[in-house]
Amino acid sequence: MWLTWLHEPAELPQSALGEGTLTGRVESIRWGTKSMDMRVKLLSRYEGNHDEDLSGRGVTVKLTTRGCDYTLQAGDLLSWRAQLEPIANQGNPDETDYAAIERGRGVIYNQHLEQWQWTRIGERPTLTNRLDRMRSAAEVAILSTRLDHEVQYFLVALLLGNDEFIAPETRQEFATAGVAHVLALSGLHVGIIAMMIYFFLFPLDYLRLRKLRLVITLALLVGYDMLTGLSPSVVRATLMFAFVVSPLLLHRRAVPLNSLAMAAIIILTFAPGSLFNAGFQLSFTTVMFILLFSEKIKEYAPSRHWLAVIYTTIATTMVATVSTLLLSAYYFHNINYGGAVVANALILPVFPVFMVAGVLFMLLTLCEVELQWLETVLEAMYDALQWVVTSVNSLGLHASMGFDVSGAVVILYFVALLLIAAWGYSNRRRYLLWSLAMVPLMLGHGIYSELTTPRAGLVIFNSPQSTPILYYRDHRAWLWVPNAGADSVDTEAFRMSHAAFMARRRIESIVAIDTARVAVPGGVFNPPFAMLEGKKMMAVGGGRWKRTTLRGTPPELDMLIVTKRYHGDVATLRRLFKTKRYVLAGDIYHSERDEFRRQLDTIALPYHDMSRHGAVVVER
Repeated sequence: MWLTWLHEPAELPQSALGEGTLTGRVESIRWGTKSMDMRVKLLSRYEGNHDEDLSGRGVTVKLTTRGCDYTLQAGDLLSWRAQLEPIANQGNPDETDYAAIERGRGVIYNQHLEQWQWTRIGERPTLTNRLDRMRSAAEVAILSTRLDHEVQYFLVALLLGNDEFIAPETRQEFATAGVAHVLALSGLHVGIIAMMIYFFLFPLDYLRLRKLRLVITLALLVGYDMLTGLSPSVVRATLMFAFVVSPLLLHRRAVPLNSLAMAAIIILTFAPGSLFNAGFQLSFTTVMFILLFSEKIKEYAPSRHWLAVIYTTIATTMVATVSTLLLSAYYFHNINYGGAVVANALILPVFPVFMVAGVLFMLLTLCEVELQWLETVLEAMYDALQWVVTSVNSLGLHASMGFDVSGAVVILYFVALLLIAAWGYSNRRRYLLWSLAMVPLMLGHGIYSELTTPRAGLVIFNSPQSTPILYYRDHRAWLWVPNAGADSVDTEAFRMSHAAFMARRRIESIVAIDTARVAVPGGVFNPPFAMLEGKKMMAVGGGRWKRTTLRGTPPELDMLIVTKRYHGDVATLRRLFKTKRYVLAGDIYHSERDEFRRQLDTIALPYHDMSRHGAVVVER
């Protein structure tokens, strides 16, 4: 109970959300290509003649801006007019619980600002802010070099833990090949960094200061963790290293599984929300099963050293792949049948070399030293990594986006693996039989899930940028975005953004709808009009709907979808259309949405406001 209280984010009084001027300290900044978001700790609120101290509440808010201000740094003090809103999910089917993730990070409010809506009033950096500044300086240094942009983004992700710049397509390619772990700073990277530090401290061994060598390595590793933001995977790896080193310093025997358990307990004590983080689960699951099966792997290793190295590498990779097979499918909706073993076998032996070259490049860059040959080596090695990923994916040893697995099946799968591990250590046949009994349970749950999957449906998605309308039937889907032609609709980006939805409904292909009439099974698109799942609808915005009304009296509509490109009033729509329900799309501008609500409430017309009620879903 005390842990829940300790980590529960503080809430502000309702009066503080939309009134007064707020002052806060920038804790961290993430730059995108066209926008940035900041975590800002509130310090005070000023309204009229009253100044309220908020520093003791420990409230952190998320501010997003259009465009980037690269002069900002962690520790800067900002002032802006309050219009905070509780972070809420968009209400789309099968979406990630974004609000819960942010709450686990201690953030429950957000606000969008234009750059002219806030003012920098000074700075008051903490130690954490200074470390964040160092990280930002290193990022800027790398991004300012002559390296290919993709290689720059890769190095920033590997060495500094900021993977915001990596393209979604690159993430998907690496995930499909089963090597997504190399993109995110994790135990693999920390292990390589630790080996580098330990290696360069070798002179201490000649002075018979081996313990000091271990202590300095651990201290520098902790400093590196703080520099990169103390992500759970990095902290886990460092704690594991600390628990392995401590027995050596104290002349005790290390127990790796105990070290892993203690690392998990410490992380969850200070960040309990990590338990529901995909990276935390995948990281700990992988290490746990590798440790469980490590003795058996050694037991059957060949006597020749070089064969033992190859065998151990392949066997360990297979254990890691199998142990996270369904958990990865649960989160990323694809499954790898063996390509991950091939990809890891090719990448992992040379990946430490890439990391060493990357660290050397970063240090030289910070010292304003340029080495053309080092840049060439890094670009060549990155091209080689990309070639491995592309080649493995071309083998077809994976199920593409669309693979769906439930949480219950994942749990049964882990129970089966643990029973197999128990059988391996005890040689008791009943553990093997119990593990085999999990198979029909998983199959039964999969059959039930298949029978309860919607076969056809219509979804108007809630999105702050556009109004995607998806109709699907028999594993096919048609995507219509009002006010946008088919050429400007990125179906692949939509598929990746709504991967869970697509996988759950077994949708295999998507076709973008243009302005022309398109007949589909059970319906028709005739933008800006459509009749789908027995629902007659029209989208207003962009002007084309006006020309449509001149052709005659339009039919009575079930839904009239108002998009951000409609800037009229309700009276005009009532005069032109007869509709049972108005749908206010998620992309309508804030001020116009308020006016629409007021007009509809005044004359008591039924409406669905997607910003409040989420997506419109009609499925069967």
